[in-house]
Amino acid sequence: MSFGPNWQRILRSQPVMACDIRQAQRTGRTIFLLVAMAVLLGLLVLGIGSAFGMTNGPPNLGAILFQVYFSLVYFAVTIVAPALAAAGTAAEKDRRTWDAMVLTGASLRTIAQGKFLASGLAVVAFLLLVSPASILTLLLGGVSAAEVIFAFALLLVIGLVAVAYGVSVGAAAQGTASATLVAMASALAAAPLLFVGVGFGMSVFAHATWPEVPTFSPVWLPLAYARGRFDAWYAVLLILLPVAVVTLSLWFLYEVTVARLSSERDDRISGLKRWYLVSLPIVTAIAAIPGFMTHGSTRLSAWIAGLAGLFLFVTSCAYVFAGDALAAPRRVEFEWKQRNAGWAARVLGPGLVQT
Repeated sequence: MSFGPNWQRILRSQPVMACDIRQAQRTGRTIFLLVAMAVLLGLLVLGIGSAFGMTNGPPNLGAILFQVYFSLVYFAVTIVAPALAAAGTAAEKDRRTWDAMVLTGASLRTIAQGKFLASGLAVVAFLLLVSPASILTLLLGGVSAAEVIFAFALLLVIGLVAVAYGVSVGAAAQGTASATLVAMASALAAAPLLFVGVGFGMSVFAHATWPEVPTFSPVWLPLAYARGRFDAWYAVLLILLPVAVVTLSLWFLYEVTVARLSSERDDRISGLKRWYLVSLPIVTAIAAIPGFMTHGSTRLSAWIAGLAGLFLFVTSCAYVFAGDALAAPRRVEFEWKQRNAGWAARVLGPGLVQT
């Protein structure tokens, strides 16, 4: 298969991604899986719509089918995407091509970016394949085109976070089988919890903030974007907060992937420390949001809940940093001497004492 000049330019700048794409083309397993899932999902949605009656169904059938359709796509993305990303990253060890990839001169960060982009393209391809079935929700009424577009955009973001998690799992695994098992098992446990907690649970608070959003609707976020009144809280809750959470999540998983790909003689902690210093004030501000939004007798409980979330974040980071080396490896010490590293670089570097 040949690529156009624009694609060739992109692939030259990302050689790891180009290698994974050509590998997927040769085997065809990923393409077959995505097409099969898209066909099955489309047939399932058509079957549900036919069971309720396309033309003589209830007036809110389109809204119901919207919730069902994007819930199914959510589970498909959050369960399959991490497994594919983990298998694609760990496959280098199964094929015994990891040493050859490192000897090409590509940095570990370049390899991590290439693996993420290759798996991210699979998520984009899957969403494009299933998008025609969403037209049925528009034809039945109850939802707008803007809400469908917002839903696909949010699914893309969720899929990219799932891919980043899968790549981090694959970086630590010793083979494709173990990487796929760990990624899929953890996704099977986390996806329903997030669906119930963030979906059904947060829809109650979304309805209290924006009455146009129906309560107990798992796919409420696209409706909030389309129906909510634009004000200060809209900008904070629907723009700044999601951007901060997604950015910090992707950054953290990226640094974890690089650390897992690195050897014990390398600096595996500096990136995570920089992430922590940037994240701490942002997470502190996020923890204060419930207290500022709540009024009356429940305000104290909201402040306590926010502080509990902040405490959980700090405790989790302490657990991550506890795995740091006792002292900086000799290779890192030599690099510091070569570039006359200052105190800031040394404090942010490996070494459990300064951590």
